[in-house]
Amino acid sequence: MEIAQKLSDQLGLAENRVQELEARIAELEAEVKFYRDKSDRAELWLGKISNEIQERVLGSPIEGRRARLAQDWRVYPRLLGSAS
Repeated sequence: MEIAQKLSDQLGLAENRVQELEARIAELEAEVKFYRDKSDRAELWLGKISNEIQERVLGSPIEGRRARLAQDWRVYPRLLGSAS
């Protein structure tokens, strides 16, 4: 009977540890999503800044708009969650 009790105690401890680890995984997944979204927004801003610099230096607003649209369409699907 003593062996059964020890095994039961170990099982309970293991189950508690699994719950703790699952909660930590959920926290880390939420953190990854937060930073991925933040990275996507930063990428959009950098693209806009780059395009504005190109427009000012090269004086080509049409090409700048095309580049900006191309950049935005590469990033927007990730912001909407269609690409993981």
